[in-house]
Amino acid sequence: LRPTSREQKEGYTNNWKVYDDCFVVTHGTSAGTNPAKAEVSKYGMSGTSGHVHRPQYSTSPTLINPHADWTITGMMSDYSSGDEYVSGPSTWTTGFGFFYIFPNKKVVIPRPIITKGGIAEFAGKVYFGE
Repeated sequence: LRPTSREQKEGYTNNWKVYDDCFVVTHGTSAGTNPAKAEVSKYGMSGTSGHVHRPQYSTSPTLINPHADWTITGMMSDYSSGDEYVSGPSTWTTGFGFFYIFPNKKVVIPRPIITKGGIAEFAGKVYFGE
């Protein structure tokens, strides 16, 4: 099944979940120069998205939530998956994120992980893909 552009936009807009009342996971809808700042402003709490496929981090502490920040992760597929969306060299980055959530303190510690050529590092260990 292939969703229409309207269905796809509605899916992105309504596709989010809050964990432990302090962390949002969403596909994301923001783009531009600083999409991480736009997303943290939109949700008002820490979270992650991957819409732009370019890792980014933004903090936005407030009196209500002094720990609010946003992490945009890289994409988890290979570059060929974007051939129908972009032409020319890809500006996307591969990767994913690992997040430590401390619900009692409403604190989230992000660990974005970048992969390059099938190689990634996490917690001091280097991993090699196929």
